[in-house]
Amino acid sequence: MKIAVITKKGLDESPLKNWLLDGLKASNSFDICELASAKELTRSFDRVLVFGGDGTMLDVVRHALPFDIPVLGVNLGYLGFLTKLDKDVTASELASALKSSKFTEKSLLEISDGSRSFVALNELVVKSSSTRPVSIDLYVDGNFADTYKSDGLIVSTPTGSTAYSLSAGGPIVAPDVKAIVVNPICPHSLHSRPLVLSDSANIVVKIAGEESEVALILDGNNVENVKNGAEISIKTSSKSAKFVDVGGENFFDKLLKKMNVWSTTLQKTE
Repeated sequence: MKIAVITKKGLDESPLKNWLLDGLKASNSFDICELASAKELTRSFDRVLVFGGDGTMLDVVRHALPFDIPVLGVNLGYLGFLTKLDKDVTASELASALKSSKFTEKSLLEISDGSRSFVALNELVVKSSSTRPVSIDLYVDGNFADTYKSDGLIVSTPTGSTAYSLSAGGPIVAPDVKAIVVNPICPHSLHSRPLVLSDSANIVVKIAGEESEVALILDGNNVENVKNGAEISIKTSSKSAKFVDVGGENFFDKLLKKMNVWSTTLQKTE
């Protein structure tokens, strides 16, 4: 089995990573190839093993998608909501996970500005490029839904509901729920609230107001700026991201564990 290994920058010499890879190599079951970045992925790999956090996972998923390669992450970051294995994993447990033929597929958003198309695992953020609010008209299945005067708008998948959308006051959506969340960022209004839509909805956002340009940010990456009057179409993609299923994971246990740690200020020691 040919394994591509991608590590978050700055963690290449992680003792845990090196110990786990030594264990995998000693098993003589894997052809281990360490890559400098996800851009080096090709169709020849059977799995992608990621050492890092959620940001690294998002980058790898985007590059693994065209080749339909399952991804497995070991959390060397802080939150690690997308990674399946934590720092207490053993080499034998990691080897068993890599050999698993069970996979979990997560929905993606397909975004188009009329000339270019993108996909996102977590979310699309339409955001003011300054401190001035932007006006965004929302249409769902051709019907006008609302105008948001706000810092921007988040359109997220269930996977992304525990990311930026959660920080902006959006609902947590269980992974087995087929939905899209539309969530305004700091709306200058008392009536604006997040919307939970069907995953079959066709969403269009139109940029209005006084901002000359608005940023389109997909999974934390600014892909382009669009001008006032632009229309962006969003729908659930026909493609999905594939993750190795290690089994035994309870979403709500993970939610409590990860979110409670994330929101806790750890005591600093001298």
